[in-house]
Amino acid sequence: MKKRTLVLILLAFAVFGLTIAPSIIPSIAPSITTSIATDAGAYSSPARVIVQPSDQISDQISDRGLDPGQVKIAQLLESDNPNSTDNEAESDTITPIATSAIVRLGNQPIFEIKVAAGATTAADRAEIISDRIETLANDPLIPLGAIQVGDQGGVTVIFAGDVVLAQITEADAIAANTTVLELANQSANQINQAVASYRQTNNVGAIATEPGAGWATLPQLFQFINNRNLNIGTTQAILYAVIATFVFVIVRLIVGSFFGLIINRIDRQRSSQASGIRIREIEFFSADQLIDFVLDITKFIRFVANLGLFTIYLVFVFSLFPITQKLEAQFWQYLSLALNNGWKAFVDYIPNLFSIFLIGFVIYYILKFIRPIFRRLGDGSLTIDGFYPEFAQPTYRIIELLVLALTAIVIFPYLPGFGSPAFRAIALFLGALVSFGSTTAVANGVAGIILIYTRSFQIGDRIKIGNVTGNVEEKMLLVTRIRTFENTVVTIPNANLLSDNIVNYSATIRDHNTPVLLSTTITIGYDVPWRELEPVLVAAALATEHVRSEPRPFVLQLGLGDFSVSYELKVYTDRPTIMELIHSELHRNIQDQCNAAQIEILSPVYSAMRDGNKSTIPSEYLPDDYAEPGFNLHPLGNLFQIDLRMGKNRNGGQSDSSP
Repeated sequence: MKKRTLVLILLAFAVFGLTIAPSIIPSIAPSITTSIATDAGAYSSPARVIVQPSDQISDQISDRGLDPGQVKIAQLLESDNPNSTDNEAESDTITPIATSAIVRLGNQPIFEIKVAAGATTAADRAEIISDRIETLANDPLIPLGAIQVGDQGGVTVIFAGDVVLAQITEADAIAANTTVLELANQSANQINQAVASYRQTNNVGAIATEPGAGWATLPQLFQFINNRNLNIGTTQAILYAVIATFVFVIVRLIVGSFFGLIINRIDRQRSSQASGIRIREIEFFSADQLIDFVLDITKFIRFVANLGLFTIYLVFVFSLFPITQKLEAQFWQYLSLALNNGWKAFVDYIPNLFSIFLIGFVIYYILKFIRPIFRRLGDGSLTIDGFYPEFAQPTYRIIELLVLALTAIVIFPYLPGFGSPAFRAIALFLGALVSFGSTTAVANGVAGIILIYTRSFQIGDRIKIGNVTGNVEEKMLLVTRIRTFENTVVTIPNANLLSDNIVNYSATIRDHNTPVLLSTTITIGYDVPWRELEPVLVAAALATEHVRSEPRPFVLQLGLGDFSVSYELKVYTDRPTIMELIHSELHRNIQDQCNAAQIEILSPVYSAMRDGNKSTIPSEYLPDDYAEPGFNLHPLGNLFQIDLRMGKNRNGGQSDSSP
């Protein structure tokens, strides 16, 4: 509500200002002024100049006895008032020139130079002016309105931008029997007409022949503001500036409100069931991403609109005051030059851009052609002797990388700035960075390629590297990731894999359909016969899930120790990825089977202290009448005539028998 009220107030002020302006403006008398324009560069171009004598001036020179080609300007500059009667009388009696020259643009005469300037003859002056005018006429960036009259160091000049086309001296005015300012304005108009005719005849600035020349007309959009021959008063300029400020604020608020409504409406689409961009089952852009993209585009357009409004407002205000008119002219000059150069560079780059698109098109379809071949190699529908299916995907990636690298080499010469010192410096820096900083990466990459073609392992295999055992989770060019039984992922550089031994538990199953052999070790005392123990261990293995009955499990005696025998139980399984679980269940079954067979699994030291100790077999496996053994210390008991068997129901006491 407050914003609408502010807009109405500002609109009322603007209407009031526009209403009273017509009554104030007539009371302010315009006056003739000059101004300085801006940079356009120096010009040099050949031109044709025709020098011819002036009959009237030649007669005056002959009457005075002056040498032809000499100029007496000093006598004309003694008076401060060139329009005084004395000077007019003197001009009737003193003629400072001997020859005159015609300034031409092509074959078209423009005006006549009748006097020299110091040591510069009229012919030389005409030639210099003709060169500058022809160069200006061939430059479509300089509009006709840029040819103006001004003052430069006390000398009246005709200029375009910062380039002075001609100097109009008092001697020129006396020779033309007019004032300096009138002669300058007349000559400027003649130059404008000649340039306009020349450009129309020679089609200068046509879009078909000069790409981007249309930007040169941009300053003419405000030529009605930048009228350098009209000097409005300060009061009128301030009034225009105030009105322009009100209009700018109003338009700015309207534009802000308009884009605000659009942005709010777009943002409300998030709550709707809008769908993104999908091709078949793949969603390339979600609905939120599309909405964010449209919002960014809208905000950018709002920024450009606000920038354009502010630029128009600022240029308008600058053009109202003589002290800032130079800034306004420079802005349009720089803007038109920048836009023209950018557009021309883009048009000139179109052939290179077309070449890049053509190369990209060819490479895309080359990759698209070979991709199905490697896909068929990967799924086994197409076979090549010695080329395994797992080679298909990495080989395609390597070929794709090489093709893209070759494409980059071919495309680089067509990129903007290729061959420039900056481009070479950046290329040199990147080359040095890759050379000194990627030694390890290159080593890992080469190791990754070697691991692929040596078939050391594949994704999903159960492998052991050093003290790390797990399933291969991801196999990349630089690193390999392994997921352990504890569900942790270990990343190992491929260079380390290549320099270490790799134990693969899954290779024999995949390649030869041969199950992997697992083993576990157990030590049993010499009091247990091996013929009794080995069937028990085999039965424990067969009772374990995922242990194959064929080939049948077997037992090896690894060694005869000082107090026990080491037995190793070997079992076959086709599930090496869960080998920890198989080992755990196998150990449980070994304990159960040994307990059921009354075989104790105990250390030799504990076995040596058997007297008086309970069996280590669990109670559920012991008979109901089991009794703990006593201490059999008979020699000591006989010494004291005491029975020391302290087992159950055996209390120590003296023997009943007599000696």
